[in-house]
Amino acid sequence: MENENKEKCPKNQPLQLLQLNDAKFIACELRNRDLAKCRSCLTTFCQKPIEVYHNSRNYLACSVKRSLSKNSTRSLPASAISETNKLSQLEDNKLLSIGKTCTPKCKNSSKNKFVKSESPNFRPKAIKHSVLKETNKYRKLHGANPLKMDKELSFYAQEWANHLACKNLLETRPLPLYGENIMSVRRSLFNVDRIIKLWYQEKYNYDYLKPGFNLYTGHFTQMVWCDTEYLGVGVATNIFRIWIVCNYNPPGNISGHFRENVLPRKLILIESDLEAESEEI
Repeated sequence: MENENKEKCPKNQPLQLLQLNDAKFIACELRNRDLAKCRSCLTTFCQKPIEVYHNSRNYLACSVKRSLSKNSTRSLPASAISETNKLSQLEDNKLLSIGKTCTPKCKNSSKNKFVKSESPNFRPKAIKHSVLKETNKYRKLHGANPLKMDKELSFYAQEWANHLACKNLLETRPLPLYGENIMSVRRSLFNVDRIIKLWYQEKYNYDYLKPGFNLYTGHFTQMVWCDTEYLGVGVATNIFRIWIVCNYNPPGNISGHFRENVLPRKLILIESDLEAESEEI
């Protein structure tokens, strides 16, 4: 089996060490979008690699903290092994962290200058908790099980949120591996409850008699998608706006599966559901 994996892992796709959000990853660059070869290269390090976006490139990666061991480093190129010590010596001000950035490609200007996470109006942990709470409140109304926050999925979402805030953009990740909802709001108007409610109110445009994807209902259908189990949340900011990136696994909005995954709102509500109903009104 090892020989088969090595044959599928070409020399022109070497593994690399990346530093993202205070975490280290063994990564394979997704050249030509060949996921199968990259997965084969990473089987030594983890069984479920995630996609990360770094320096305008897509990678499939395994977390070093969870998967890298003395035995697995033997499979790395010599250049990558030598980089391990260098990564551990990086200074804190060179790391990409929540609420601020030092990415060299992102020039400092009034449009993209980051606000430090110490700002009293920007509390990423509290924001992420609220996103999960509000999402599960609406999922319950449609008979979907509550989502669980996933650490690696949140790393994935955070990396894209940092990218958007740095570039002052609002766009989806190219070829995402997971479901994705994105929102950008002016700091003075930022409110998690309102953001999640805006996504949920797309329900008024959804036709249960003709279930399927629609640009005007995609946020709602992903939120209440029954087969989704895990949520990852990324939060980033500059001096004007705050970005929220939500990633969902397994992803929703799968063609041909809307009828069994996007259920009508329950007609008989229990007391906790009535509370959610009153808040919406």
